[in-house]
Amino acid sequence: MGGTKNYSYHNPNKKADSSDGGCCSLSCLKLSLYIYNLISLLCGLCLVALSLWLILDQQQVVFVFSFYAVFPYLALGVGALKVFNTVIGCCGISRESSVYLYVYAIFSIFLIFTQLIGGFAAYVTKDDVHTELVHTINTTIVEEYGLENSVTLVLDTMQKELGCCGAQSFEDWKTTDWFLNQDIGNNKVPDSCCKTVSKNCGIRDHPSNIYYTGCGDALFALVSTHIILLGSVATMIAVIQIVGLIIALKLASACKKADQ
Repeated sequence: MGGTKNYSYHNPNKKADSSDGGCCSLSCLKLSLYIYNLISLLCGLCLVALSLWLILDQQQVVFVFSFYAVFPYLALGVGALKVFNTVIGCCGISRESSVYLYVYAIFSIFLIFTQLIGGFAAYVTKDDVHTELVHTINTTIVEEYGLENSVTLVLDTMQKELGCCGAQSFEDWKTTDWFLNQDIGNNKVPDSCCKTVSKNCGIRDHPSNIYYTGCGDALFALVSTHIILLGSVATMIAVIQIVGLIIALKLASACKKADQ
């Protein structure tokens, strides 16, 4: 074919060929993929927004103690790639390029498998979170609280924000280096364990004064909710993306035949 190609998208007066009729016509497939890409773009932006919220939320001190911190960042990457892939798809539709559309399909396959695997992993592994959190938090308060300022600040913030004390209970503080340090005075727990925080309020460990719930339980409830949310959104988007993949492959095939 010589000269500049007349894309039917830009040239509505182009003479229709044999593929221009029916629900699988070139124009119908292009319109369908455009509509799908709009939905896909919105899903990608929603996934990016959800991931950023989980990362930036001030209560996400949980991720300091858990390898599950990786989930929001993976979801953010998938969402960004999904938006980028939508741009590739729109370029392929506009130019009626089978090459662009096959690249779009390859990215879609990768995203589908990534999201399905991520969603499955989120559901399967969430029950292991509690044990990991209790162990890691307990190790942290025993060895680092009161010695590392950044860790101390995170733990104090966690206990105040989530209304908890210690890893499994307030009694965990009795075995810590912080408790054994004679400089702390008569405090039995940090002041951040108090229901109403004030200086040296941790002297009384009565349930009317401090939280008895361990932070492992509080964080487990928080993590489980967020992991299920991420897993559900990723799985839903992957299912929708299968429809777009089928349309893209059909359109790529139709464009390739039109070029011959």
